[in-house]
Amino acid sequence: MAGIYRQRHPEHTVFYQVFFHYFEQFLREYEDRFEKEYGYFRPVIQDVVAKILHWRHTGFSVHSEVRAQTKSEAERVGTYMIRPLLSLKRLFFDETADRVRYQSSRHGSQQESMDYLEFIARVTSHIPDKGQVMVRYYGLCKALHKPYYAEFKIMLS
Repeated sequence: MAGIYRQRHPEHTVFYQVFFHYFEQFLREYEDRFEKEYGYFRPVIQDVVAKILHWRHTGFSVHSEVRAQTKSEAERVGTYMIRPLLSLKRLFFDETADRVRYQSSRHGSQQESMDYLEFIARVTSHIPDKGQVMVRYYGLCKALHKPYYAEFKIMLS
């Protein structure tokens, strides 16, 4: 097992460093700079960020009492676990320009750059309130909605 396990150091990641060094500044500037776009500041955000910064577990937790009954259920859970929202390997921080850059493709052809406070605002906007289930739909043209797009277009006009 010694040759397989590799200790993780979250404090060395760009994600951790940006939140650790700039979250207090983000809190001070939130109302003036981000409230209009992201809504009022929810107290749960500060609690979750504190937990993230103090979390020292080196892996992840899976509720093991519920078992997949079919192969498709097991594949769905596996896909969920291996495809994170954001890859830390594709996240870069340019301290001289105060910019966070994210490469959304492996070859760097698609990338987005933003200031570090905007990065914190975007990430924290995805933190749900306690007990809230987040369901996000990104447009009518997604594959699921294509059969109904013509009807929606008529209804909206």
